[in-house]
Amino acid sequence: MNERDILIQDVVNRSLTFNLLNFCQQNDINVISDYISDIQGMDLTVLKTMEKYIDERRIITITCEVARNNKAHIYGDLPSNKKVDFEKLLEKNYKLSATGWNVPLKNNTFKKFPDS
Repeated sequence: MNERDILIQDVVNRSLTFNLLNFCQQNDINVISDYISDIQGMDLTVLKTMEKYIDERRIITITCEVARNNKAHIYGDLPSNKKVDFEKLLEKNYKLSATGWNVPLKNNTFKKFPDS
């Protein structure tokens, strides 16, 4: 993680409504190698601000906390964070490579979601 990565993480953690595209443009960030988010149910909302970068394939990999389609939003009355909505945003330029959960996370290793 470099200094710029830490800066982006700090700014996102301090704000519920954050336009990441504006931040990247203001700080001359033209390509993101690894976009990783766990923003307590706001992952899709923030990622949608990056639609220009998504359309231009300027984000190499994307890892997000995503809600299952058949489950209620666990963070209350926030905008959708469901898998189906991520698919709509990303399906043109990205492919889903893995789903699952694991604590701690391990490279290329995912546990299947529990049924409940």
